[in-house]
Amino acid sequence: MGRRYDLTNVEETHWLNTVGEHTVKVISVTSGSTRNGNDTEKVLFMDKDKAQITDEFVITDKALYRLKLFTKALKLQDVNDTDQWVGRFVKINTVVEKYTKNDGSQGEKIVIKSYEPSSLTTPYVPIEVVHQPKSEEIEITDEIIPF
Repeated sequence: MGRRYDLTNVEETHWLNTVGEHTVKVISVTSGSTRNGNDTEKVLFMDKDKAQITDEFVITDKALYRLKLFTKALKLQDVNDTDQWVGRFVKINTVVEKYTKNDGSQGEKIVIKSYEPSSLTTPYVPIEVVHQPKSEEIEITDEIIPF
């Protein structure tokens, strides 16, 4: 007998397939690498209708400007962590991009062209660590211990 799967509670994924401006939420960030060994960050977004779209940032010196534009639109500081991206909103502009398929034929896909800040996300404010003043050090001797 083959494997049995219960897919009753699995929601179908539908992809964002319209050109224009959309407000989306960062759902997840997955770190990876290219075949050339460059680090990548793949970001999954979802709009209010649960339509999804992804974008991938290849981490190279020449491509870091895209990551900076993205994190700036998320209203994050220059030094940030991918965990801070999740749950934040951003406006995206999507366009149709033509590409060549593996079989040599032409295809089209919807891609993110640009990012803009969303009014649904407030600027990130790091939590300040409050340093407690050090208490006076007390030397423990046999005279101080009451037993």
